[in-house]
Amino acid sequence: MTTISLRENLIDLLRAIASIDKQLGYEKRAPIANVSDELICGWFDDLYRPNTKLFEAAFNSQERRELDRFNYFFEKCVESISNSSKLIDLQTSDEWKQIRSLANDTITKCGWDE
Repeated sequence: MTTISLRENLIDLLRAIASIDKQLGYEKRAPIANVSDELICGWFDDLYRPNTKLFEAAFNSQERRELDRFNYFFEKCVESISNSSKLIDLQTSDEWKQIRSLANDTITKCGWDE
């Protein structure tokens, strides 16, 4: 993975976490996928690797601080999120609403608004 692809993929994932419409679009494009798991695993297992040289090169210090702040909250809430395979269950949970809100805040603070 290149610095540019890591940056683009992580920002796209954060935008998906922040957007109900993007989540529903993902579910329509990949109906057999568990969107909840994909979003969560995409963040924790695939893209958020703050202690790597690639990550440090992909994001400036202010962006890394904002991503760390988001990750801290996401990590605290993720265990409380339902393990349901239904996207609607994820989207209606209070924890996910808070995560989406903070994802939107992170996007704004980093200037990644579309």
